[in-house]
Amino acid sequence: MKKIISICLILLLIFALVGCGDKKSGGAASSGAAAGSAVSDDVAPAEDFEYEITGDAVAITAYKGDKKEVKIPSKIEEKPVTTIGKSAFEECGSLTSVTIPDSVTTIEGCAFAYCSSLTSVIIPDAVTTIDFCAFAYCSSLTSVTIPDSVIIIEECAFTGCTALSSVTFGSSVTTIGRGAFKDCDSLQSVTIPDSVTSIGDKAFWESSVITIYGSAGSVAERYANDEEGCTFASIN
Repeated sequence: MKKIISICLILLLIFALVGCGDKKSGGAASSGAAAGSAVSDDVAPAEDFEYEITGDAVAITAYKGDKKEVKIPSKIEEKPVTTIGKSAFEECGSLTSVTIPDSVTTIEGCAFAYCSSLTSVIIPDAVTTIDFCAFAYCSSLTSVTIPDSVIIIEECAFTGCTALSSVTFGSSVTTIGRGAFKDCDSLQSVTIPDSVTSIGDKAFWESSVITIYGSAGSVAERYANDEEGCTFASIN
């Protein structure tokens, strides 16, 4: 009888140890997830987005979350996020700030249009094109820095950003599209780099009375002289 009891106790001990081992493994996985969250610094989870995978690249097509401050992940399903797709965040009225990862090279049309509460956006130094109406009517956006990687700012990219008072252009911009900063009522001055070879009609139209700073004889000077409501000031 004692022998049977001893065998039962040994079996119970073995089952208990096995059970503890499983629990520890699950705990370790949970700890790993928590550590990953800490490293990612509150990056939004993949579940907050709709996205498409083409080859080895991810394009975000819609935001489904409800956070006011969003840090877009640089990878989804272990593939780099390279594109913020058309209208992906359009009319996200509660969005106040967005950080776009360095993996992103393209911000497509209307990607953040009508995000009326958006006050801050960080555009990475990898984006080459800001597409048409990408940030149109973000009426709370106060400043934007265009990184050196950007070559083209398409038509109406920032039109209707009525609180926008500061725009810093990177050194590689060649094209500022038609109406790109139209109806930016708070914008009083901009400095256009010598890299710019084309400024579209009404690029700064119906902004406040705006002073365009640039090099003498540049595209910036010709634009300012031709556009109603603009004055030119030479920086050399």
